Amino acid sequence: MNWIQTYLRLRIKATRLLGTRREADLAFELFQTVRQLPPRERELGLYHEAKLFRVSRPESDIPGYELGNPQGETVILVHGWESHAGSMYGIASHLAGKGYRVLCLDLPAHGKHAGKRTNLLECKEALKVFMNQLDRPFHVVSHSFGSAVTSLALSELKVQALQLVFLTSPNEITDIFREFQRFVGLSEKAYQLVVSRAEGLLKSPLEEASVARRLSAARFEALTLLHDKHDQILPFSNSAAIQQQHPQAELIELDQVGHYRMLWNPAVYALVSQSLESVGVEK
Repeated sequence: MNWIQTYLRLRIKATRLLGTRREADLAFELFQTVRQLPPRERELGLYHEAKLFRVSRPESDIPGYELGNPQGETVILVHGWESHAGSMYGIASHLAGKGYRVLCLDLPAHGKHAGKRTNLLECKEALKVFMNQLDRPFHVVSHSFGSAVTSLALSELKVQALQLVFLTSPNEITDIFREFQRFVGLSEKAYQLVVSRAEGLLKSPLEEASVARRLSAARFEALTLLHDKHDQILPFSNSAAIQQQHPQAELIELDQVGHYRMLWNPAVYALVSQSLESVGVEK
């Protein structure tokens, strides 16, 4: 148990003395709080090289970044939780060099976006706004939490994506909530209140927000899942479960590329390129 977990457990335990609802209120706030981690040196290249644009929303604009050939096939990159567009710079640079038009976003409360708290619903809505503004077909390459955001967004849009490449993915959203409960030591009664609030925002049971189920309602031509069989952050079983419900999807089992390190692995870049090339835009 690290100091962050110890600190959060102490806060939850102390707040529990004030009642279950107060415990749930704190937990719901913590669940949506994003640690603002500064970009690493190798991630700064995206912010230095890319053309900045803004995705307009009533709530707040979303920072976007464009690299590569403006006339090339469009690829949207969607980063993970507590990350930012810069984390995708290795893949972005590789695809830009291949002639693609690469578009990255800082999701709400991430990167250069000014917010401090967000959730799957808000990130999904932001991505929907962006996808609806695009004037041409697009591929999507997403990492971790970004794969869930992508699945939910596409399930609620009429647009059809080309190739989806998920660089790991969660599946059952309930698993994420249960892991959070375990991490902070949340009581079962408070946990059920947190779930109830989340379902109120989603307007559906958490079970309905699973990636595999939402993909069934999404429009796309092909799906490739890349996942390290030893992933310590998101178990490989998540991608395996998605592929089981979508047999047409390609599941590529990786070894020793890690959860975050895969974003800087040339072998992963090559697999991403191959997947995109297999589903091109009709000329």
